[in-house]
Amino acid sequence: MADSVVHRLHSSLDTEFRLEAGFLSECVSLIKQRPCECREEIHKKIHQIEFTTIFTD
Repeated sequence: MADSVVHRLHSSLDTEFRLEAGFLSECVSLIKQRPCECREEIHKKIHQIEFTTIFTD
């Protein structure tokens, strides 16, 4: 619930968090030494973004 997330969710532009999901995916992949993907789910009412990491091997 960071201020920057709230500002992005309230902007008039379409908001995506795919860049952040990509960073998380790469970090988890490097730490665990396994390929993975990450997806985001936006909960606008509670100003929260949920990231889910899925291993693809």
